[in-house]
Amino acid sequence: MHIAFVSSALSPENAEDRDSFDFFAILLAGVVRQAQRLDHRVSVYVPQKKGATDSDQGIVLRSALTKDFDAIIVAPFETGVVVSELESFFEKMRQMHPEACKARQLPIVIIDKIIDATFTVKIPEGVFIKNVICDNKSGGFQAGQILHDYFESRNIPFANRKFMVLTGLQGAEDRVRGFGEAISIEYPDIQVVRPTSSDLNFTRVGARRWMNDQFNKLIKETPSEFGFLNSYNAWGIFACNDEMALGIRHVISNYYRQIRERLSLFTYTSNDRIIDQEKTLLDLRALMFLQDIKIVGFDGIAPAIELIQPVGPRTDTDIRRDPWLIGTISAEMGEQTAKAIDWINLFFHNNQEAVESPSLISIGIKRIT
Repeated sequence: MHIAFVSSALSPENAEDRDSFDFFAILLAGVVRQAQRLDHRVSVYVPQKKGATDSDQGIVLRSALTKDFDAIIVAPFETGVVVSELESFFEKMRQMHPEACKARQLPIVIIDKIIDATFTVKIPEGVFIKNVICDNKSGGFQAGQILHDYFESRNIPFANRKFMVLTGLQGAEDRVRGFGEAISIEYPDIQVVRPTSSDLNFTRVGARRWMNDQFNKLIKETPSEFGFLNSYNAWGIFACNDEMALGIRHVISNYYRQIRERLSLFTYTSNDRIIDQEKTLLDLRALMFLQDIKIVGFDGIAPAIELIQPVGPRTDTDIRRDPWLIGTISAEMGEQTAKAIDWINLFFHNNQEAVESPSLISIGIKRIT
């Protein structure tokens, strides 16, 4: 069987730079591995450039549809684009090759997105779509609990506890909903800040750009999503994927190191040197702000797990934890890819059972702290 893997997040452009695409590169590797297990082949279709638009996505999916693959796996894609391209392709096929169109059956698996009722009615006859997603709402709830447990263990004053959720561009609503429910249970009077920015696009690069902008506003004492430096708060951040969590952490760690180095110079300063007290006070406030941010991710990709997992035997003295990433949620990516390939395999061995199987294949999550 020949399967197409179609992704709008991967690109041959600057292919050596995987700074923002770890999740989908790992997902692709999992799809290939699972397909090989059953002696299937996988071909990859991606846009020629990063930051694919709806039009670019349409071109990529159209190319895969014309090659007569046995099945297609899509991750990620705008669901509206998927359905629109299917409608257009099968309509042309009906006009040009009506008998072939009637005979063709195409199984499609969409990972991490759901085709809702708005689009379901438009799916052409002969196309069978299944969704493989995580229990996103439960994962968001767990993220809220992780942050709550951290604040409780530190005895940070209630008035100084603030929460933020970074949602990316699309597809994180269930995660946000779950997180909001957890926070409302533990902190019913606290409002969760939810910034919206084109930089917060599920990529590490975008999250770094956004966090740099916020910190620059803070040190210039202008309004930011975090308020002002002179009003101290300890922030708990839920990033709806690990890429954004790692991007935020990268900026925090860089600024933290720079400020620590700047302040440490005062130890070796002679009495004759004039110290800019105002600047020093600003640095101290910035340092306090940075050291009291804690981030929870979601996907459980290797770089995030490495940072929070113990090194060596799990003993009280041998556990190293990342100072900012206090935990992550593992979305069981391996299980997602296995379910995708297994359903496609079932489709060709027992079509009726595959078609009648639940429309939503729900994948569990686990908490890693």
